[in-house]
Amino acid sequence: MRRGPSAPISLTNSIGVGFDTAIYTSYLDQVANSPIDDPSLPGVLTSRTKINGEPNFNNLAYLALNQRLLARYQDALRSSSFDQLADSYLENALIYFMPTSTYSDHVIVDHLPWTKLYNAVFSAPVLPVLLLISFIIWAVRTLRSRTIRKGLGVLLPALYILTVCILSDKGENMRFKFWLEPIMVVFLVSQFHAVAVRMRNIVKPRLTTI
Repeated sequence: MRRGPSAPISLTNSIGVGFDTAIYTSYLDQVANSPIDDPSLPGVLTSRTKINGEPNFNNLAYLALNQRLLARYQDALRSSSFDQLADSYLENALIYFMPTSTYSDHVIVDHLPWTKLYNAVFSAPVLPVLLLISFIIWAVRTLRSRTIRKGLGVLLPALYILTVCILSDKGENMRFKFWLEPIMVVFLVSQFHAVAVRMRNIVKPRLTTI
């Protein structure tokens, strides 16, 4: 999700009432939305572009636009039915669980021999199923060991990132999945390893008594 003054465009897009990046980026090109030319104001609020030539989203015109978008988001959130919101957030979740490497072309990643296999495992429907199974294993283990508070200390930040990515944007959700993918790898391996050790400890004594 975009941070700062441009966050409302992400929020409106998250429930399908915003507009695409191209329209948002070219907003100042429209005559009616020309920047205010006031030498008494800081340049960051009046400049059309940044030093590198990219649009200046801190321009006062953009700040006003995002105030209107935030109001639109709040109105749409209140007027939308549960089914409409559920469909939007489900779409966002499906985007989030697309292969991260497909967000943009990468000359190295695209040619790695294990990319296709990795993409198949770390995307829907395989990844959500693995995470659900691992979560159940984790819950049982933490309840048995009475370490639920320590476990939540690790789990809650990850759930926060996941929730924000799904509820607060549409289209770029998977761009932020890379924040959690290393944690997902560790989480999946640790939980399935714990199950394997548990099974070995159960089976080994039985084999020795035969």
